[in-house]
Amino acid sequence: MRPSKRTNTNSNLIVCGAPDKKVPKAPVPKQDSSKPALWKAFEAVVAAGRRGLLGPAAMAAVEAMPDTELGCCDGEIAQETPSSTLLMEEKAEEKVEEEGKKEEKSEKIKCNTVVTARPSLMGSRRWKFTQKEIWICGNYVISSTRRRAQSVCYGPRLGLPHSTATISWHGVPRMMWNDLLPILHHIYHSRSFPYIIVIHVGESDLLTDSSSSLVTKMQNDLSILRTAFPKVAIIWSSLLPKHFWKPSEDSQVVESERNKVNCKMEEYCNETGICYLSHPLITGDNECLFLPDNTLSYAGADIFIIDLRKVLNTCLVFNQRNNAPLWKLF
Repeated sequence: MRPSKRTNTNSNLIVCGAPDKKVPKAPVPKQDSSKPALWKAFEAVVAAGRRGLLGPAAMAAVEAMPDTELGCCDGEIAQETPSSTLLMEEKAEEKVEEEGKKEEKSEKIKCNTVVTARPSLMGSRRWKFTQKEIWICGNYVISSTRRRAQSVCYGPRLGLPHSTATISWHGVPRMMWNDLLPILHHIYHSRSFPYIIVIHVGESDLLTDSSSSLVTKMQNDLSILRTAFPKVAIIWSSLLPKHFWKPSEDSQVVESERNKVNCKMEEYCNETGICYLSHPLITGDNECLFLPDNTLSYAGADIFIIDLRKVLNTCLVFNQRNNAPLWKLF
């Protein structure tokens, strides 16, 4: 037999040997990469079933399966160690828990909010907790009230039990009404879902807008919030007077505009189920209620705190006794 040259398929070398037709070919291993993955998934399902993580029908099928069936796959012995089997069971259990969490999150977010419905790490607490989240947002009045609350016996929680509610203060001294929705958007992504939202802002807008224009903006934005948070109690705090208005030349005109806004907003709140919070004891002619910079003094902040605590306690007690959605109170 004459030696023949043949080319190795794996290299460019020319080797001597028998003709190609007489050279025995090495067996080509099966490249069915899907079977091992399917088999591992099958083992995970069986392991989950034996740990009680499947439904009744699947549990019955798993229990009827002999243990010997887990050791073979397409005629090959599965080389499975106890540690790897335990890992498969843990992965199956984690997968079931993740599915449960996804379903729970989908039930939480049912309203079409004005902000993106993407809960943050802090804003994804479960609603099964009895602690209620209260947002208090506004201008210099909220800033002054918070500072005063920290120095009196009430504290920043306004005397509410820790197990009942938690209060989140968001006071911006020079806040205007147009800043409200962007600030609430930021709060939504940094805090838990609200149970009550308290809003107080608008005094500075009286110096730039007419009463009709300001009322229109307020009603439009509150309507958006009412749609975004349909079962959240929204409390609108009436605009406060000042001891003097500046740089306006006629304080009586500004005071008249303030009264018009409060009257229109009271009617709107009564029609839409928004709580209207009034402050009849804070009057502009009482100089003791204001500081030289025209912000609230300790005495003025104390009155505001009393009004605020009264409406918050009413909301929380109503829900505790009646176990009903809070928005029905208004």
